[in-house]
Amino acid sequence: MKTITLGIGGMSCAACVRHVEKALSKLDGVDNAFVNLATEKATVRYDEAKLDFAAMQAAVDDAGYEAFELDAMGQSVGADNDSAPAKKKMNS
Repeated sequence: MKTITLGIGGMSCAACVRHVEKALSKLDGVDNAFVNLATEKATVRYDEAKLDFAAMQAAVDDAGYEAFELDAMGQSVGADNDSAPAKKKMNS
């Protein structure tokens, strides 16, 4: 099992947290998913033989939010440090 921390964009309430946790938890290979609204991060424990970042990102996107990779310092990979990731509105 491997643990990854993802940045999550577009959340504004506890219901959003539950939607993201549910989307991640439903994926084959996820052992545990915990989402923190205050830090806008998800910690996912998963079987890397069954699942990769792209599948997690797609599941979060399908739920109406944005998932992005974080580096070791917790910064969005490939984004400017001064700018927050673009956020999506939930369509439900």
